[in-house]
Amino acid sequence: MRRVHRSGTLVALWIFLLARAARADVPANPAYPIALRLQFSPEALSARFEHAGPGVAAPPNPACIVPVGEQARDAYTAVVRRMFREAASGAVADLQLDVSIAAAYLRAVAAGWMVVVEHAVALKEISGAELASWQLQGESAILDEGAEGIAAAFKRAADVAARQFEWTFTDPVAVQQWLAAHSIAVRSRERSEYVAYLDAGGAWVNGFDAGAAALAVRAGIASRLFVIEIAAGRWTTSFAAQPVFGYPRGDAELPTWNLGIDVGLVHRLSSALEFRAGGGTHLLWGHADLRYVSYPAGPTERVAFSFRKLVPAVFAALLFSDAIFAGGVRMRSGLEFRRYFGASVDFAELQRTPSIVDNFFGLFFGFELPWGTASTRSRGSSR
Repeated sequence: MRRVHRSGTLVALWIFLLARAARADVPANPAYPIALRLQFSPEALSARFEHAGPGVAAPPNPACIVPVGEQARDAYTAVVRRMFREAASGAVADLQLDVSIAAAYLRAVAAGWMVVVEHAVALKEISGAELASWQLQGESAILDEGAEGIAAAFKRAADVAARQFEWTFTDPVAVQQWLAAHSIAVRSRERSEYVAYLDAGGAWVNGFDAGAAALAVRAGIASRLFVIEIAAGRWTTSFAAQPVFGYPRGDAELPTWNLGIDVGLVHRLSSALEFRAGGGTHLLWGHADLRYVSYPAGPTERVAFSFRKLVPAVFAALLFSDAIFAGGVRMRSGLEFRRYFGASVDFAELQRTPSIVDNFFGLFFGFELPWGTASTRSRGSSR
């Protein structure tokens, strides 16, 4: 198999989490009322990837043989069942989808090893005339070093590649024309008028003396113009204390919880990209922990001073949501900056007034559900 190195899709990180919620293997109402036949040649179906075992330039997994052809068949079968109706036994299908395995290989990355599959996909009329073709790629991290680690990663990668066909099926003009000629409604890539969403991610926050990593989640409802959300986070920063009751043993730590509500304006730059900005009120609470000794040779003791403060904040965020699942569910990712004001707390016993947090830089991943206007429309004779 040829080895073609191309940039992979970020979807691999999330498809494992969203697959159960976003799909139904045999839906009552498929997206398109078309009978489609899935076709694998004997060569494609028998394709294998062989891992010789641990090595200097190979992952530490035991030797294995992965049936990448059969995995691709299973992945596309699930997608085809979601998208199209099943052709009756002996009946002539409306279209045929030919899938072949272009490549399957391993790729080293900083955090370990990835598997990559590449599929060549062609959509044909029953007469044999080709309507469109795709070069699809899926990749996934090898999550464990066991005997099944590589096979499981290739299966996830096959699912990613098959999903790409589902997401991009109506992109080719020839497919749009064929569907319009048969008066078939096309799933729109336009986002719903209203969406409900849930995101989670990591962030970097900085306060008085130091910065720290943070965990964050947010959930809300957004329209084309407005957004309202609840945001929560957890982090631990630190500051240099000067206790009046002894000698510090290191910096004081500030384990902090954050819970707030934000409202803002939304500007959709495209069907997949939007900018939002606004402000809100956030409750910060936690405690300042300090280890100290009462006299130079004394035993180490620990003291904590709790705090709670309500502060204003403003935010700006950029959001990307182009991966569309069945039912209009979208996978999303985004960057967010938030600035807090008046977050200083006076710890008189420690003789410091540190800021609990000043700036927040976050990276989020999540999904959104359409709410309100339907996520499908007829494109008619779109060209």
